[in-house]
Amino acid sequence: MMMHSTNQQKHKIADDLTTHTQFLNALKNEAHVCLAFVERHSDPKLLAWYRDLLSEEEREKHKNFYFVRDRDLYLLTHGLVRTTLSKYLKIDPGKLVFTNTGYGRPEIAQSEGDPQIRFSVSRSHGLVACLIVLSIDAGVDVERIRKLDNLKTLSEDVFTYLEISRFRDLSENDQMEGFFTLWTLKEAYIKARGIGFSLPLNRFSFYFDAARCIRIFVSPELQDTPSNWQFASYRPKRSHTIAVALRRKDRPDLRIRFFEAIPELNSISFQDLRQRPLENLKGLTLNS
Repeated sequence: MMMHSTNQQKHKIADDLTTHTQFLNALKNEAHVCLAFVERHSDPKLLAWYRDLLSEEEREKHKNFYFVRDRDLYLLTHGLVRTTLSKYLKIDPGKLVFTNTGYGRPEIAQSEGDPQIRFSVSRSHGLVACLIVLSIDAGVDVERIRKLDNLKTLSEDVFTYLEISRFRDLSENDQMEGFFTLWTLKEAYIKARGIGFSLPLNRFSFYFDAARCIRIFVSPELQDTPSNWQFASYRPKRSHTIAVALRRKDRPDLRIRFFEAIPELNSISFQDLRQRPLENLKGLTLNS
């Protein structure tokens, strides 16, 4: 009996977000990150359904990937975006239309009066993340933590002097994790700004404030206000790290919630990760 109860709790879907209206209302004070762990979305029938959701342009791009692994990751990424957004909008996931900004950032093609849903997506081998917000600039980045032979050179190319000085104080193992923690934060910020790598990576720095919150210092030529931003860094699994950047301006910090996309027959449901042990959801590990 105890085993049955535990199993029910483990698979319980978030019951406070069941309609598109509830999803939208929640975004007034929240940002949602929907995660898809690749190994749980490998069923051929599921991948075929994802493919059916794609636009003709997306199907052409899908065919251009040489490796099956990359084609499947593309399918999962676009399938996750479409099925996730359909939870917030009254529209079939296969009928969503997207546009691109001048720097290639995808956005939903919306009519006047539609809820101003914004999203950011990132994929790495093993994990896909889709960030959903309401009316604000936002970015997400996910990276697989792995050994890099040229770690020292890379860090000197992309980090500021302040970041490098802290980075060098870390042990060799911590440097690897620290690199990807900082890199994802920088990527998330760049995505949220929406102007691509025209932002020099060595002109903005991340640091901890007295309350151990992640903050940013921005050089004046980048024309930004650091206090407008909220950042977070998480480890959803040992092998990956995720960063979130939110330009919430003068609003209080948003609550960031994580959901796992659970594949079902021709559909996706979302499990609030608060229903599962969060021992792997840890904050930033770099020393301040």
